[in-house]
Order: sequence, then C-alpha cells, then structure tokens
Amino acid sequence: MRHSKSLLLNGLTSLSDTAAESLSKHEGDLHLNGLTSLSDTAAEYLGMCPDTLHAKVNNWPESAAAALRSHTPDSPEEAG
Repeated sequence: MRHSKSLLLNGLTSLSDTAAESLSKHEGDLHLNGLTSLSDTAAEYLGMCPDTLHAKVNNWPESAAAALRSHTPDSPEEAG
C-alpha cells in the first residue's frame, strides 16, 4: 500500500517551472490555492500530478488554467 500525504502550500502566490516539475512527482494531494499566476509550462507539470491538485485557476492565463481544470476539484466547472 502506498503511503501518501497532502502537501499544503496555499501561501505560495507563484511557482517556478522547476518547482512545478518537482511537485508533479509528489504522491499525495497538493494544495496550491494561493497561486495567482502560473506559466503554461508549470501548469503542464502540475497536470502530471498523480493525485488531486487543489488550486483556484480563475486568475491564471486561460491556457494554464485549461491544462489543470481536469485535475482540480476546486475549479469553477466542478464546483457547480
């Protein structure tokens, strides 16, 4: 059985591509609700997260937000 833990990083407002690549390998939920901007490359990395990503994507460029919507239960489309 895999042991996974949530990683709460809601205080971050930005994330580098390198950090996103590292976080994409985290086994457990990622909470990045404080991010206010994200590059398309970083969004692609976060889209590879094996578990759930919690992030509010409303203030991101549409291309970055679109890359993550299928992975974020907190996105407006799923909050319905």
